[in-house]
Amino acid sequence: MDDGNPNTDQLKEINDMIRSIMFESEKNGVIVKADTLGSLEALEKLLSSQGVDIKRADVGTVGKKDVFDAAVVASAEPYKGVVLSFNVGVADDAADEAAKAGVKIFTSNVIYSLCDDYAAWVSEAKKKGAESAIDRLPLPAKILALPGHTFRASKPAIFGVEIVGGRLRKGVRLMASSGEVIGELREMQKEGKGVNEAKRGEQLAISVEGAICGKSFSEGDSLFVYISRKEADELVSCCESEMSDDDKAALQEILAITDKRLI
Repeated sequence: MDDGNPNTDQLKEINDMIRSIMFESEKNGVIVKADTLGSLEALEKLLSSQGVDIKRADVGTVGKKDVFDAAVVASAEPYKGVVLSFNVGVADDAADEAAKAGVKIFTSNVIYSLCDDYAAWVSEAKKKGAESAIDRLPLPAKILALPGHTFRASKPAIFGVEIVGGRLRKGVRLMASSGEVIGELREMQKEGKGVNEAKRGEQLAISVEGAICGKSFSEGDSLFVYISRKEADELVSCCESEMSDDDKAALQEILAITDKRLI
């Protein structure tokens, strides 16, 4: 006889459904909070359809634990270490902790707006990260030491070059086609004026500390910016969108040299 109360099987089904909606995963992902199970499920489905990983999904106010968990994720994957909260408040101590830890909390009472705001933030953060990495990392370049344009053989070597591929900037180390590093590029001048960067097709004079013309390199040689495998991997992962096809081709040629030298 059915007394209107759920039986064991029904209770198990309800509990299983709740656990499927409110869960915690081992993988890195965003922290999701919502006001009801229904809205939490809808938010999860939308995020999943956009390829967003979820670390934990729960109902209720955003608390300090949510911020702590997001901070742990952010330490490994910065673009995932955030809290997405739908139609719920943020506890004062959680807001304070988020400000200290630099954890971003997104709040909205419209699910699509919440997801759009997060996607826009990720896009902008990645763009800024790429710009920062481009400024910090050596860029790939291949240059030709122009015959008849050596102005000083050493201490530092000063000679004319043409940029054959990529972009050349001050402060990078140059290597020969053998993979041997010949010195550090200290200064660049074009038409008597100092420049910080030169691109394919440009001719200019450079000074290289540690290089010796006739010993570590010769006129007519191709020289390359030295880029380690770790630096190359970071360039590709962070800055691929900021690199031209010419940059990428120069990087591949450089890696063919450095990887061969490691064998």
